Amino acid sequence: MFNLFYFLFCALAISAFAAPLTEEEANAELRAAGMTQASIDGLDALSKKFATGFPLVKPDKEATDKFIADYRSESEK
Repeated sequence: MFNLFYFLFCALAISAFAAPLTEEEANAELRAAGMTQASIDGLDALSKKFATGFPLVKPDKEATDKFIADYRSESEK
């Protein structure tokens, strides 16, 4: 019984430390790495565009290819 409890406790502790960052924490880390606020905002906008746009075109191969090409060119700017 103790071994099972110990195993579950360790799994819970590991998952708590592996929790994703909040948006504020991620922005603070990017600022600490030397990124400007404008570039952080641009990166955030790109990630939101991908998260909302990609599921819409995912079923169609041609639309997916066009979306990825447009996304890539916009991210390189």
